[in-house]
Amino acid sequence: MANFISYDSKIKQKRGKGVGKNYKPWYKVGETNQSIPGQKSRGNGHRVKGLKSKRVHHLLSASEFMVFMVLDLNPNVSDIREQFPLLDLELAKKISTELGIKYPNHTDNHILTSDFFIEFKNGEKKVITVKPISNINKRQLELFQIERAYWGKLGINWELMTDKDIANNKFLLMNYRDIYYSVSSFNNKEFELSDIQNFYTNLMTTYEDHIELGIVDYCLKTDSDMNFEPGLSLRILKVLIGRKIIQADLNESLFSNQSKLNSIKILSNVKHIDKSDLAA
Repeated sequence: MANFISYDSKIKQKRGKGVGKNYKPWYKVGETNQSIPGQKSRGNGHRVKGLKSKRVHHLLSASEFMVFMVLDLNPNVSDIREQFPLLDLELAKKISTELGIKYPNHTDNHILTSDFFIEFKNGEKKVITVKPISNINKRQLELFQIERAYWGKLGINWELMTDKDIANNKFLLMNYRDIYYSVSSFNNKEFELSDIQNFYTNLMTTYEDHIELGIVDYCLKTDSDMNFEPGLSLRILKVLIGRKIIQADLNESLFSNQSKLNSIKILSNVKHIDKSDLAA
């Protein structure tokens, strides 16, 4: 059953506050907002431990999950805060009045949220809201105007992403998911840096001899040759692609024998892999 968390409780819990592992999202998977008529439970989302934050992120749709994976794998991103509240209620209502748009009045203290507040390593900040086109109506467009103006007042760029902006190529989605979970398994110490270095060294020395071999067959051969547990070489390859040490076209059925070894490119300037090369 979905949980309802009141505004006062969220403020006490410091929802929308903190950074990195200490951030607490305004909404979490499994919660509902009973103040909004017909509001559905946020129970069909994803709870994912972030590569950067090392905390559980609450993503309320498959589209949010896809965007999150891309952001979390981006080496230029330093922090991702999901379900980020527009906590300055006075400012939000003032903007609403200025725009001639009715502010949501389900409760006296209804808080709007943006899906992602992103910080980059160069100091830049950006806000992204994700919404399927089928869910965008006239009222939603009005709320977007408030959202955009709110962040604009704070000097932060706001961007709307719809399903048309999110790739619908099934291979791209599968590849990102596979890469993300492989990087996560490395972060959880399911295999070692030495395993990655050994695989990479072997790949550099055997690549030319096996360029026509399917990627899965090559990885299984490497598992056998290096006494790895079955499947480890393929997971390591995904990590190296995710960390851009190896280049590949993620729009293809990459992690299968449909793709040959020559479909990946080893960067000539990388000879040895350090822990810093794999950092989030």
